[in-house]
Amino acid sequence: MQSPSHIKNSELHLSALESKAPGFAVFHPTTKIIEFSPRAQFLLGIDTDKQSWGFLNEISAADDQDHLNKWLTDLENGITNVPLEIKVALKEKTKIFRIGIETLEVSKNQMIVGAFLDVTDRKELEQQLIANDEKLSKFSQLATECCIILDNGIVIDHNLPFEKLSGYDSSEIQGMSAAQLLTAESLNLM
Repeated sequence: MQSPSHIKNSELHLSALESKAPGFAVFHPTTKIIEFSPRAQFLLGIDTDKQSWGFLNEISAADDQDHLNKWLTDLENGITNVPLEIKVALKEKTKIFRIGIETLEVSKNQMIVGAFLDVTDRKELEQQLIANDEKLSKFSQLATECCIILDNGIVIDHNLPFEKLSGYDSSEIQGMSAAQLLTAESLNLM
């Protein structure tokens, strides 16, 4: 069990680390206590600086429980090189946090520090991009006319009628520059 002086020392280091991360917490594997920085408290919508490890289970989404428990067990066993993404149900909406972990030695005491980063917007954008990509791909496959989809002038998708018209097979078309598909006269018009 950690002594009160160890907890006091970590409180001093919490304030020193505050400016170095978006929000962070110190995980104490022996006592299974998490000390949250003010920024982490704000991000997670909590009003206390110390919580038990079980607190993460309480605020995380049900589908994250098994993954979270394995991650906490790994922390107990000294495995700190695996970041965690966790969904947290806040009052206004569910947010996704990425927790990166580092083991630090401060005053001969080992501390496990986790940096909390809100990645909700990034995850939502990724989902939108995947959905849009699927829509474009489906459109090109269902089109009865020739269809190619370009990204910065490079073919990223096409349909079967285009293969038949162009005489190229799928492996040749993917990644091809659109300029290679045009005649010299057409290129001069562009």
